[in-house]
Amino acid sequence: MLKTGCVNWGRFREEEHKALPADTEPDERYEVKAGDLLMSRASGSLEHIGSVAYVTQCRHGLLLSDKVFRLITNPAITPRYLGVALNSRPSRTQIESSISGAEGLAKNITKETIRSLRIALPPLDEQEAILHAVDKKLATIDKLVGKAGIAVKLMTEHRTALISAAVTGKIDVSNFKPANA
Repeated sequence: MLKTGCVNWGRFREEEHKALPADTEPDERYEVKAGDLLMSRASGSLEHIGSVAYVTQCRHGLLLSDKVFRLITNPAITPRYLGVALNSRPSRTQIESSISGAEGLAKNITKETIRSLRIALPPLDEQEAILHAVDKKLATIDKLVGKAGIAVKLMTEHRTALISAAVTGKIDVSNFKPANA
């Protein structure tokens, strides 16, 4: 069964799940499939409530929990476009202003809140153009994140090697003066 964290930050993560109790029989109506648009309806963290992710692929047997909605669109809107629109700042502002629940407990949004959200609805061809532009930007960001990860790894390795060299006496640090001294 999926946890609410499966849709945080607009990306579907199927590894965010837990096993059903042994005595519970899975209900196939709640199985997640490629093409689904999922929304977290409850969380202890405000930024995760209403977070949406489009499922591009999913392993067999994962089920929705009672804390995750499957959003069904009409023919005038593609699920991926709705996902992008719901994760946008204007939609997030609407979602955050309608969150309910007691302080200190998991807060949530209702189906009625989701149905009442106002989003821009261009024609299908413009939705596809918007998705294409978003995909290009995300690909660029993903590349930069990958490069940053490699740089951090290399700097960590260099730091470890430098500390090792200093500790083992391979470099002389006796004349080292801190920059702020």
